[in-house]
Amino acid sequence: MSTLLKNRKALAAVLIAVIAVSITGVAAYAWVNTQRSTQQNYVVALLFFKTGQMRIVSQAPSITEIVFGLGLEDYLVGCTEYCDYPPKLTELIAAGRVNNELSWWNPSTEAIVALSPTIVLLDSGVGAQVQIYNSLISQGIAAFLVSKGNSINEIETSILQLGSFFERSSKAQELVNAMETKIDTIEGNVSGQTKVDVLFCVWISFDQTYGGVYTCGNNTFLSEIVNKSGGLNVYYDSVDPWPFVTLADAASKNPDVIIISDHSALLDPNEIRTQMADSPLNTTDAYKNGDVYFTQQQADNLFMRAGPRVAEAVELLAHLLHPSLFGDTIPDWFVVNNTNYQDFLSSLILE
Repeated sequence: MSTLLKNRKALAAVLIAVIAVSITGVAAYAWVNTQRSTQQNYVVALLFFKTGQMRIVSQAPSITEIVFGLGLEDYLVGCTEYCDYPPKLTELIAAGRVNNELSWWNPSTEAIVALSPTIVLLDSGVGAQVQIYNSLISQGIAAFLVSKGNSINEIETSILQLGSFFERSSKAQELVNAMETKIDTIEGNVSGQTKVDVLFCVWISFDQTYGGVYTCGNNTFLSEIVNKSGGLNVYYDSVDPWPFVTLADAASKNPDVIIISDHSALLDPNEIRTQMADSPLNTTDAYKNGDVYFTQQQADNLFMRAGPRVAEAVELLAHLLHPSLFGDTIPDWFVVNNTNYQDFLSSLILE
């Protein structure tokens, strides 16, 4: 018994250090007021893991992908309605082993607790998830606030932190190494190429009154993806990480390439093309040369999820920005989606 107590104390000390790093940006009181119960919950959660009884709930698609990347999918019992990758997840959902009906943006503590989790992995970038942290802790459930990942390095840090907690440190390091190898290779390939000015449209509207573009500014992993792919984000100097700009302002940047994220909005590329023809963006080199590309489905998720597949996003975008370098022929107004995006990838991070 004394040995078990000593192990618990040692585990608790390690866990406190891990969690202290992972909750950067979360209100301090949420940690201080629940420190003791959080420590106890994590020790219990780890003991469940050691006995093969861990039950994980993931509250974000990116977190779910990390869970699979660490080889922990057999412990997953719940995820959000937007979780749809890797393919094995679909199989687990169909078999009734994973509940995928949880809400990402408006999480229900009751719905999560109903799945009897031993640990809940929360997205610290979603305010509603931060708010249920204390509620879960108070009910004896370990809750881990995973960094929203403003940079690729922060994404890798989250992977390593979760790998450490779940005693998958070597697996986590392998995953990070695979990401860095892919990114380093692409950066090496494009290092001698002229930078391509890129306007990345996270959301776009041509409405006469409310039209404009949500794009990425500095201090975002999406802007970093653009830069590592041999591009130059035309809003790299924006202090606002996700600025909303007018169509005229976006046009004034005269991007060489425009990337339009579908972002689950079910955009019709033909309709967007027609609307763009009557907008200020028709003056840009990207429009005139047909270098306007659409990302849909999993091709879009590569860019939008702060998980391991951001490395694939770097590789995919490099092919779109520098097709001749890779021997590609990219059609004008190209739509990249589930049917073709893997054609541009030398390997898959999670498969």
